[in-house]
Amino acid sequence: MMRREEFIKEQIQILKKFLDTKLGGLIEATKEQFKKGDFKDAEIGEYITTIKEL
Repeated sequence: MMRREEFIKEQIQILKKFLDTKLGGLIEATKEQFKKGDFKDAEIGEYITTIKEL
């Protein structure tokens, strides 16, 4: 049986991996939109703010 600390550490690693994957995908999607020019000036500020908050 796993000790509580080991379980918590494992769960934190799973969460970190999940967040890294999601954030990486969001950043890549945003880069693609910048390349295509799909943003209005106001949208650019909102996306940058959202990414910084994450």
